[in-house]
Amino acid sequence: MKISSVAELIANSSFLRSEGYTSNDLNVVIQDILESIDIIGEDNLYLRNHLNLEETVSYFRKREVPLSGDEIVNGDFFVFEYIGHNGDMFLRQYNSLIDIEEQITSGSGITNPFTTYQVAIVNGGVKEYEIYFTDKTDGIEYKFIKDLHDALPEFQSIFSKSRKPKRREYEITDVRIVWID
Repeated sequence: MKISSVAELIANSSFLRSEGYTSNDLNVVIQDILESIDIIGEDNLYLRNHLNLEETVSYFRKREVPLSGDEIVNGDFFVFEYIGHNGDMFLRQYNSLIDIEEQITSGSGITNPFTTYQVAIVNGGVKEYEIYFTDKTDGIEYKFIKDLHDALPEFQSIFSKSRKPKRREYEITDVRIVWID
């Protein structure tokens, strides 16, 4: 599959998920993906961004030369991951759907406050999912809502007048994924 097609899937399932965007908006997002994305996987070693392999650098870097869009991405199981606060953008190859599930439901997955988007791409298409978790404080299972349930424990609005630190309302445990067909 061409990376431009993968970038369009990613754009439509993350950055442009809401309705009302133009074809120009789509092209801008696809171009940003082609300039930024680092592709990790045994079948796609030639697509790695060598700048992110330097051991002396601990931050994500955009590509020196953007992908053209014609490069072929090999494999059937991928997760696109975007870390919004610093712009990390990875397409990681996996061996199976179970491997994807384990990654998305792990501590570094979608319930992590720093993970903005995770898009599962299976056999050339986006595989939609919902996440459920058990709140350790009350033992009840909830449907995970990204901006509601994963605020950092120390998060406090800059407009708050209180000096008292706020605590996270949820303690996320037993995360599970439900695939939407």
